[in-house]
Amino acid sequence: MATISISQAFSHDGDLYVVDSLGKLWRKAANNKWTIVELPEDKPVA
Repeated sequence: MATISISQAFSHDGDLYVVDSLGKLWRKAANNKWTIVELPEDKPVA
């Protein structure tokens, strides 16, 4: 089992966004549901 760490976390419009060590952006909505946010390839997360 691989260990994944959180590299960034921020909130926006009441939702929590977390960037993991693999570069995936997760969004936790107000209903506590986690979803992966698909990012356009030409706009990487800084």
